[in-house]
Amino acid sequence: MASGVALDVGSFVLAGKADDAYREYKSGTDPATLAHHYDESVKYDRWASGTLILGQVAIGAGLYFLLIKHPKSESIGLRAPAESKVGVGYRVSGAGPGGLALTLRF
Repeated sequence: MASGVALDVGSFVLAGKADDAYREYKSGTDPATLAHHYDESVKYDRWASGTLILGQVAIGAGLYFLLIKHPKSESIGLRAPAESKVGVGYRVSGAGPGGLALTLRF
């Protein structure tokens, strides 16, 4: 998500550069510099659009992974998942068909 925010901020900087180049284009009189300033404004405008879109996609993906997608648990019971460093499990037999299971992961 942080990279998405950075890309969005960068898009505003690039849009400012595009606006500056377009102002130079509008106030210029020399045909050679007019073409250069116009090309610069188009280039920065396209980069600004691309980074804004990419930043929004990155923020959306970050929110998806943060809020919606949850890791799949391999099992509940006496064994901690492979990615956990610490795991505690307790199973009481006779508390019904499946028993009672308590698992703590850190």
